[in-house]
Amino acid sequence: MTSANAPPSGSEQPPSVESPTVQLVQASVERVIAETVHMDQSASRELIGETVHMDRSAALWVRAEQVHCSQSATGSLAADQVAVSGSTVGVLRAQRMRAEQVVCGVLIADDLEGDVRCLLDTTSLLAAGAVVAGLGALYALWKLVQR
Repeated sequence: MTSANAPPSGSEQPPSVESPTVQLVQASVERVIAETVHMDQSASRELIGETVHMDRSAALWVRAEQVHCSQSATGSLAADQVAVSGSTVGVLRAQRMRAEQVVCGVLIADDLEGDVRCLLDTTSLLAAGAVVAGLGALYALWKLVQR
């Protein structure tokens, strides 16, 4: 198991970590590749693993089989099974999702259970695509008439 605590102050770039199990406590790392990742009050640019647990943490990209987020922020999250509580996610793709007080930008989930506020879900993405296609067709027609 690899553990990381708060890095020393200075202009050092956060390290990348590869290990079967990684535990981060008040740490910042560039990239984590592990079977199991536990983050508590930590930050990472990229998390790749089978199981990821995030508590009061932030990550830009998360890819895993199972993800558990509590009071965390994620830019992009892709997983088979997701359990999220009191968190914010920019783009989320999951097969199964259990949510409680989640705010999401774009949500694509096969099976959703719980409370999620999202800007775009699959239905609104289809509607937005139809509007963009319609506007593109009108623009092309206008260009033809201009000739």
